[in-house]
Amino acid sequence: MDLSNWFKDKFSISKESNNFDLEKYKKDKLLNEPFIEHYFAIQFIKPKDYTFPEFDEYMEKVNLRTLELVGIFAIQLSKMCKSITTKSYKITEMPQEYFRVLSMTNANKNSYFTLIRFPDVTKKEAEKGFKEGNLRYLAPNKKRNYLFTPLQSLKFLEFSKSIEFQLQALAGLEPVEQMTLINGVDKEVIITEYDGIQYYYYPLSKRAELYSKFPELDKKMFDLPFPEFIKWLLSKEKESEYMQRNAERTRQILKKCDID
Repeated sequence: MDLSNWFKDKFSISKESNNFDLEKYKKDKLLNEPFIEHYFAIQFIKPKDYTFPEFDEYMEKVNLRTLELVGIFAIQLSKMCKSITTKSYKITEMPQEYFRVLSMTNANKNSYFTLIRFPDVTKKEAEKGFKEGNLRYLAPNKKRNYLFTPLQSLKFLEFSKSIEFQLQALAGLEPVEQMTLINGVDKEVIITEYDGIQYYYYPLSKRAELYSKFPELDKKMFDLPFPEFIKWLLSKEKESEYMQRNAERTRQILKKCDID
């Protein structure tokens, strides 16, 4: 969906307070391109005295409660043309694109995850008003439906910690130290940053392009400045052949974006 039509009214960053050129930002193709995914995942372990069918039933209740908690942010998300969906999965039944990350969080065969994602509200849905507070009980299937543009991501980051606090209270969990998963795919390097509750996914080539055009936005969106992040990533080169290939991919990405 082209977000430029609603950006001026909906995007709340102040031009005066942040010295942002809103006209430049709202028209830029990259800033309106969806390539970032934000999602949350809460891990639960099936107790020994529960059968799998009994715990499935329990997780359905957790799923509905999660939807209620995150639903208090439905208005903020609707301004970004986003909705909310939650679903619980046994780790072995997790969609493959999330399994690789979540399986690295000390998960075992008795692990379940409640996955909270934010699919687009389509233009047709928006025209109809999309009732029920933008809460979805059936999740769209296509990965692209869950991606955020950089402008949406900036807005989402204003209240994502508040969502995390709600989920911590629900599950009695605490975030762990921030971790980064690096995954090389063809010529791309896919980055997933996570703290065990909140997850943040993006292609490195797109972040490099964002940094080269709008370093001030990159600084707002990521905890570690881009030059420091690249230095850290390249420092892993000698750890394995896999990381050596990712370092080579990274250098090619930097070269393409004319970043020293």
